[in-house]
Amino acid sequence: MAFRSRSGCRYFWLLRACQEQPTQKRLRQPEVTVALPIQQEVTRYLECTGTKAPLKSVDIRARVPGFLTKICFEPRAKVKAGDLLFVIDPRQYEATVKEANGNVAARKAEFKLAQTELEISRQLESKEAISALSTRFHKYGYVSQGY
Repeated sequence: MAFRSRSGCRYFWLLRACQEQPTQKRLRQPEVTVALPIQQEVTRYLECTGTKAPLKSVDIRARVPGFLTKICFEPRAKVKAGDLLFVIDPRQYEATVKEANGNVAARKAEFKLAQTELEISRQLESKEAISALSTRFHKYGYVSQGY
């Protein structure tokens, strides 16, 4: 009998193992959202590392000293040969021109004075009031040097 009870017990466990269904938990289905596509223009661009260099460049240097009073172009704008770029303060140059004109007028006055003195010395020489040597001094400008 013992034999039967053991074998019966074995069958019992085998039958029970076949009848049991493994318990599986059912997973919930994930929520899915849906969107409609949008039509729009896409800007294409490219990012690169590197340097930029212009095809042509010009160094601008003033030929005369002075202060700028006006800039006549926009930075990074294209300019043509002969375009006015800067205006330099003209007061310094106007003063220099006035000084030069004053010097010219002074030299003209000195020249006129020398001509007058020469004419006077010639008249005095003709009247024998001064020597011919003094007239030569006036003619060649030695009188102003102390001779």
